[in-house]
Amino acid sequence: MTTSLRSFIKSVRASKTIADERSIIKRESALIRTSFKDTAITHQVRRVNIQKLLYLYILGEKTHFGQIECIKLLASPNFIDKRLGYLATMLILDENQEVLTLLTNSLNNDLNHPNQFIVSLALATFGNIASPELARDLYTDVEKVISCNNNYLKKKAAIVASKIVEKEPDLSEIFISQVDQLLNSHDHGVLIGATKLIRSLYTVSPEFRQELISKIPKIIELLKSLLSSNLNQDYDLVNIHDPFLQIALIRTLRTFFTDDEQYQSTSKYNEQLNDILTIVVSNNDFSKNAGGSVIHEAVKTIFSIQNLDPALKVLGINTLGELLSAKKENNNRYIALNTLLSVVEIEPLAVQRHRSTIVACLSDLDISIKRRALELSFAILDNSNIRILIKEILNFLEDPINNDKDLKLYITTNIVNILERSELIPNEKWKFDTLARLVKSNGDFITQSISSQILGLIINIPNSDELKTYTVNKLFKLGYEDYNQNGLNLIVSWLVGEYGDLLLKSKLQDETAITDDMLSDYLISLANLQNDNNTLISYILTSSLKLSGRISSSSSKNKLKNFIESKTKSVDLGIQIKAVSYSVIFNEPDHIKKGLLDKMPPPPIKVKDTITLTNRISKPLTTGTSINSTHSNNGKTSKTEDLLLDLMDDEPIPNQKSSNEVDLLNDIFNNNGPQATGGKSSSNDILGLFDSPAQLQQQQPNKSTSLGIEALKTDKVKVSFTLKQVESGSALIETQISNLTSSKISNLQLLIAVPKTQKLTMSSISNPIIDEFGIVTQDLKIVGSKSSKIKLRVKFEFDINGVKQTEQFDFGKFKETL
Repeated sequence: MTTSLRSFIKSVRASKTIADERSIIKRESALIRTSFKDTAITHQVRRVNIQKLLYLYILGEKTHFGQIECIKLLASPNFIDKRLGYLATMLILDENQEVLTLLTNSLNNDLNHPNQFIVSLALATFGNIASPELARDLYTDVEKVISCNNNYLKKKAAIVASKIVEKEPDLSEIFISQVDQLLNSHDHGVLIGATKLIRSLYTVSPEFRQELISKIPKIIELLKSLLSSNLNQDYDLVNIHDPFLQIALIRTLRTFFTDDEQYQSTSKYNEQLNDILTIVVSNNDFSKNAGGSVIHEAVKTIFSIQNLDPALKVLGINTLGELLSAKKENNNRYIALNTLLSVVEIEPLAVQRHRSTIVACLSDLDISIKRRALELSFAILDNSNIRILIKEILNFLEDPINNDKDLKLYITTNIVNILERSELIPNEKWKFDTLARLVKSNGDFITQSISSQILGLIINIPNSDELKTYTVNKLFKLGYEDYNQNGLNLIVSWLVGEYGDLLLKSKLQDETAITDDMLSDYLISLANLQNDNNTLISYILTSSLKLSGRISSSSSKNKLKNFIESKTKSVDLGIQIKAVSYSVIFNEPDHIKKGLLDKMPPPPIKVKDTITLTNRISKPLTTGTSINSTHSNNGKTSKTEDLLLDLMDDEPIPNQKSSNEVDLLNDIFNNNGPQATGGKSSSNDILGLFDSPAQLQQQQPNKSTSLGIEALKTDKVKVSFTLKQVESGSALIETQISNLTSSKISNLQLLIAVPKTQKLTMSSISNPIIDEFGIVTQDLKIVGSKSSKIKLRVKFEFDINGVKQTEQFDFGKFKETL
């Protein structure tokens, strides 16, 4: 066995191969286990063994065999042994270990030890590995420490008390009485512990919330005193007076004011809260990390509480703009961008004022700042700034420094999605010029689905419009000059076949006329250069067949015919089948081919929202107007009901696609893979998502179901919810949407959010089209914590008479709980 920890570490680091390292670690682990079996080993030897065990833990090796030895080391009267023993216990053990019961006696003895440092070690370990059983056994010792006069121990005991009540809420009544004396302390460490205890008590014990809310004036007073000119130099950090305590107090206030169920109790303090948050934001120096952290916490609180003064929210955004302009503080800039992303839907116009600063961040050297700035640029885009922002984003895309593949695909997808929105586009020529520039600079990152979207936009241009000829010619010029970009090749090869007749009427940039031979030679040359790209060959085969019906030159037709026949012997079965079929069609009479090779009808444009780089759910782009807040019956908006506006960061709603959505290119070229059909998806079968009828009959609900409740009624639609079944922790709800007009409603879509403590599963809607005075349904299944209230925030979109309608409302009228 090696003589010391130092020599063990040296031998591991000196290993030349992984096999040597593993051999040394296995040998040392075996020696340590053997040593542990010796009942006569001294504390010195045991201490060395535990030190090596910790090193093994750092390396990720198994250390469970040393748990008992760690507890034995705690029995030593030496402080150095206890310190190492408690450290090892915190790391190697957790609250689920069975041997934790052996720790109770050592903790009990050390919590009552006359040496404050030993008590501190016991408190730290107890707080880290507390289990409900340990909490019930040792809470009296922690209560005794909280009541002592030693501030060093009181702050630790308060934090441990918060962990105790989280593990065992029934013990809350023991520690609620300690809150007043902790808040009256002049020691800042004790105050930080007090705020943590208050937040824990408030979270786990609803019965004490009114009592804790009464402490708001005291907390605001403490925060004001920290911002006064009489600073205690002991707590200063770069001239910021104890930012740790400031943040703890602000966080505690946010806990109170974001609880919508206690709105009536906290609303009387709104004015005081407005004043103190204004002072915090105005008095801290954002140029330093400490000040920036306090400001960020204050701004986060401003936007978490719905009923604050709107001017305060504008102040919060302006403050974030100042943080964003701090060139040398990348931490603050990143935080500012991240926070602006989360509040852009609440105050879009205020965020718009900082557009130039946001765009400037696109040229930052820090990739994380670039990514957030890029996402924020898309978030603030509307019809008033689309020209400027798209131009800046394309400049960013064309910069060779920015070669991140994920970013390129993200930008390409979002720009194409945006260009599908007619309400945002200044004019059609600008739209297709932008598309051409995007394709030219980023052709390698245009996927088949993006190509399908682009071609759909081109097909929807009226055939008689000169814009179609202009767009097709411009894209052909790009493809004719560059054969190396796959996405560009897909688009151009398709356009040559579909709109060869339009190309023959135009010219290249050097005024060279486009001829039959030029188009046929282009397709064949492209196929020869990209012969291993079966997808592109499939496109070219279809284009060759279609082009043969648009040209008159017999030599060009023969070239195309020979090319198609050459692919009948392809090693790829899909290409071979397609080539054989096209050879047969090629030899058919012209009057038969004419119908087969006619131009495609314009497909419907499926408007899509922008995607995000993070877990956030993107929102529909605005048209330059602020989104009005939706309020509940008591005049406020609850934090759980505001999930659609704050993007439900940690639980994104999956994208829902209509079952008859058709992938344009797959439909045209019949590529391998599932074909889009217009029939109902199997996901419409509600039995696939929820329990079968037989199971539902067998299950006995604990609570009675309710009748349908009207949630929204306008002159066009009515939305009702029927609670079909409620069980312990789950509910099954039927949504009924009624058409109140004599016109059809189409493109129906429901976006529904639930509180973050719950999980929502949505079936497919029974029909995305509602006939005149008809009704459709959609089922929801909600799973969450028992006894929690059912709350929904609904965004309801549909088209009627060619006009897109959007309704947004909150619903929480069910008396039943999960």
